[in-house]
Amino acid sequence: MPRLALDVGTIARHLAQAGFAIGHSEGTVTGMHLRLARPELAAIVQLCPTVEAFEAALIRQASHIRDVMGNLPEVGDPVACQRNLIDRVKSNFAPPGKWRSTTLD
Repeated sequence: MPRLALDVGTIARHLAQAGFAIGHSEGTVTGMHLRLARPELAAIVQLCPTVEAFEAALIRQASHIRDVMGNLPEVGDPVACQRNLIDRVKSNFAPPGKWRSTTLD
């Protein structure tokens, strides 16, 4: 019986050639944005999509880093740094129509 010997890269290339986009974890959100920007895509394939809000996940991860490593001398409190970055991103947010032409084209 023949053995199927395709690696993930080969599978992704075949899906892309057929007009599909593949996303894993956070990449599933990118895949959804890509689908909005590129309606000619046949479909998106989502592997292990995120189910937690990004902001909550980032704060949870930073809290875990702080619990394990404490405050890092180079950056300080990981949670405070993450909140600062989130605030910066939110203050510079542009709806998809604004970033589409500069990011995806």
